[in-house]
Amino acid sequence: MKPLGAGALKLLRKLAIDPSLTQAQLAKELDVTRSAVNQIWQKLRKERNLSVRSNFDYGQLGLKLVFGWASDREGSDILPKFSRWLTSSPLTVVVMRSVMSSMMDTRVYFEALLPQGQRGMWFLDQLGRFKKSPYNLSLVYGFASHIANHLNLGLFDGRGWDMIDGFRFGATIDSAKGYADVLPDVKTSRQSDPINTSLDDVIVASLIEQDFHATSRQLERNLSELGKPEISERTLRRRLSSVRKKHIVPYVRIENIGLTQRVAISLEEAKELDDSSLSRLLRVQATTLPKARVVHDGSLTSMILDLPESVSWFAISQVLSESAGATSKICTFIADDSQIWTGLYSLLQFLVEHTG
Repeated sequence: MKPLGAGALKLLRKLAIDPSLTQAQLAKELDVTRSAVNQIWQKLRKERNLSVRSNFDYGQLGLKLVFGWASDREGSDILPKFSRWLTSSPLTVVVMRSVMSSMMDTRVYFEALLPQGQRGMWFLDQLGRFKKSPYNLSLVYGFASHIANHLNLGLFDGRGWDMIDGFRFGATIDSAKGYADVLPDVKTSRQSDPINTSLDDVIVASLIEQDFHATSRQLERNLSELGKPEISERTLRRRLSSVRKKHIVPYVRIENIGLTQRVAISLEEAKELDDSSLSRLLRVQATTLPKARVVHDGSLTSMILDLPESVSWFAISQVLSESAGATSKICTFIADDSQIWTGLYSLLQFLVEHTG
């Protein structure tokens, strides 16, 4: 990994704390010129794919995020069939397959954005079909109530990560258990029930999802690619402003900073545990780790972690397993390289073809 310069690291740390900052605001915060910030920003975008992205309350866009995981014994052909079906669906936005699992099985994690009506119900019907004969796949899923993406650069010096080992990770978890019920709320995107909305809002949101600071010129280009008629710049700005009011939570996306190991953690708890201390503890703990995506509902919690190669996923797995109670099932797995990460834009062509 190419070392990160002091100026770039300082900018990234400031941006990670407040991703909504514009380049002009960053320049003021860092007491440097706007030109200097832009030069660093463009270099980071070119070399490390820097972007400020957005999590949405998808209900405000007429959508629901379904997430879950499936598992099967080693060598079974059912899980590959399920994985291929997920990959082929235009509604699927995340697919991750395991290389090694703490439960000694094979696993697939997935997320999908479901529109209202028959198209969304069809996807759920297919999930139900895989749970029944002849597949009988071990499959759990739910609708997200909270979504969060975290980036913590406090352990990064521009060259490497001062990561906690399994022992210190366990000590941190143990010390926090006693006050999990009073831990601070983590900044997340809360999900509401879907409402009726226009396809135009989804088109605008798909752009803001990829770039929180998207401009009217970018929106004009996206509309043109979708074959939409030309719209005045004033109307484009108004649409961007309208969608930005739909409970957006920005976050920083950055690559090539030494986080080469992707680990998924899945927690399933008894339905009656509305917000268990373990789930809450994991969600808060995610903010202390380098890079994490957390999706949660009443009984299911998933964490996707990007970690340095030096971190022992097995040690973390042991700590978490020991923390799980009799009513909890927890599993960690290392993800392979054949992952799918898309978003609203991948749904657009499908929605355009099936609307109107």
